[in-house]
Amino acid sequence: MASIFQDLLSKMSSSQAFTKSSDNATEWLKNNVVKQSATINTKNIIGQMRERHVTKVSAGKMYLFGYDAKTKDTLPYYDMYPLIFPFKKAQDGFYGINMHYLPYRQRALLMDALYPFISDDNNDEMSRLRISYSILKKFSRSNLIKPCIKRYLNKHIKTKISLVLPNEWNHALFLPLHRFEGASTKQVYKDSLQK
Repeated sequence: MASIFQDLLSKMSSSQAFTKSSDNATEWLKNNVVKQSATINTKNIIGQMRERHVTKVSAGKMYLFGYDAKTKDTLPYYDMYPLIFPFKKAQDGFYGINMHYLPYRQRALLMDALYPFISDDNNDEMSRLRISYSILKKFSRSNLIKPCIKRYLNKHIKTKISLVLPNEWNHALFLPLHRFEGASTKQVYKDSLQK
């Protein structure tokens, strides 16, 4: 079964978007995602990605999963469906960059800044970002990355963990897969930009 990211890529390729410029392709993607956003159910998408389910995460790859924060009663808000690049193991979990904490334009800027850290040009299951905490501390886009760094506990992952392939990363960034508990998306974005 094709993932939602592959479906979007196929539709985008068959449109005129790719024959013009990358700006037009990005605009096409944003417009078509907006049309689909009312029908997107992230939990169902994770369930449909059966062939991509993994039991553990690896640093530098992108994953989507359901999450129930341990400290949700004291957090101002959290993302129930993180889209993350893990970068460091932690006791009973890991640290990751959750791209959902940024508005779409800033996600694209951050992703552009992360691409030089990709391990190879194959864009296959073996490709990953070569990132670590020490690299991120020196990162030129640290103002964008700060609000995205989160810790995740393995016991609080509530769905299967789905791998997003490198050739789908840009498409996944523009899908409204997030679901913030405790605050509106607008408020989360505002707080992130202030950080």
